[in-house]
Amino acid sequence: MIRYIAVFCLVLSAIFCFFMDFDKICTYGLFAKNELTVIFQIDGTINEDVIVFTVISIVSIIFSIFLAFISNKVFYGIMVFFFLMLELFLLNKMLTIFDYQEVISTSIMMCDNYLMLLWLIFQMLFLTLSLVYIFRK
Repeated sequence: MIRYIAVFCLVLSAIFCFFMDFDKICTYGLFAKNELTVIFQIDGTINEDVIVFTVISIVSIIFSIFLAFISNKVFYGIMVFFFLMLELFLLNKMLTIFDYQEVISTSIMMCDNYLMLLWLIFQMLFLTLSLVYIFRK
């Protein structure tokens, strides 16, 4: 039962990530000190950086389908590990000039991106419930 709740949390996080408002993804102090910059409004190739969250939501849906049918705890743990590594890889490599930790924290605290907050909460719930499922006897 815990596994299904964890997978459901992953699906919910993917939904929140997919419907995230790109106008509320921002960073602080990029061009000038004490200035808030919305990433989607930057001209050039950089404004495609917000697409990483759409890609993460699609990857989350794909992995949640696979994780729903895995009953072996070891294989489930391996798949969760690969999913988290792929997600960190996407955040590190697709956000070209931005630090993903700064983008997430600034978007939540300064741009009031509550969908990103919900995405982060459900990601943490997924990870916590998955660890409980894996290490529970």
